[in-house]
Amino acid sequence: MTAFKIHKLDATTSTNEVLKKRISKNEASVPRVVWAEYQTEGRGQFANRWESQKGKNLTFSVFWPELPLGVLDHFQVNKGVCLALVRVLRSYEIPAIKIKWPNDILSGNSKVAGLLIENYLQGKELKSTIVGIGMNVNQSDFSSYSQASSLSLLLGKELDRNVLFEKLLQEIEAFFLSLNNQVVEEIQKTYIENLYGYEQWCMFEYKNNKRKGKIIGVNPSGALQLEWQSGEIEIFNDSKLLKLIR
Repeated sequence: MTAFKIHKLDATTSTNEVLKKRISKNEASVPRVVWAEYQTEGRGQFANRWESQKGKNLTFSVFWPELPLGVLDHFQVNKGVCLALVRVLRSYEIPAIKIKWPNDILSGNSKVAGLLIENYLQGKELKSTIVGIGMNVNQSDFSSYSQASSLSLLLGKELDRNVLFEKLLQEIEAFFLSLNNQVVEEIQKTYIENLYGYEQWCMFEYKNNKRKGKIIGVNPSGALQLEWQSGEIEIFNDSKLLKLIR
């Protein structure tokens, strides 16, 4: 059991949007989760649509109040939640789990989960956060997105979504409850170690050209540090500008 107050819905436009409305109605004092069997307007990063079959996957959003972080440390939420998902998926023996910068979870070259994070600021402090999570659990058809897969396809069997959901909430809660300066340092190190393409020469699409480079780090604010084959080092704050070809 966790401290989250859980709201389950059959369908909604977006679980992030439902949580925003609840927060605006003075329901922002306790951790909350909205889980929907289906989202009609589910979004990924940069307003990309998240395609999900009803009753097959996990589409939910987590609200956490009172974060001990400054504005410049906002990306720690992204890192910590990504790592929570990684730990749970590895406990299911999902093969080759990695984090694709900034907030996708891959098994091999196939996307199995993604995050959409919306932070709330108060002055120079991070006041609270909403983390939207989409995870492909028992879906079998990905004809509209060939670079995706599901846990059931990878394991050859369907999973109990309720059990998986509870395990995810336990790991996410543990991350938020343990958040302090020492944990932030550990998160930075572990996130880098689990980053897809880290210290490996890969092909990237950049300014309509394909170039070879390798990821050499991610700074505390979440910017990607990339070394091109020419030896030039470039910093990317916006993942729309750079596509890792996998």
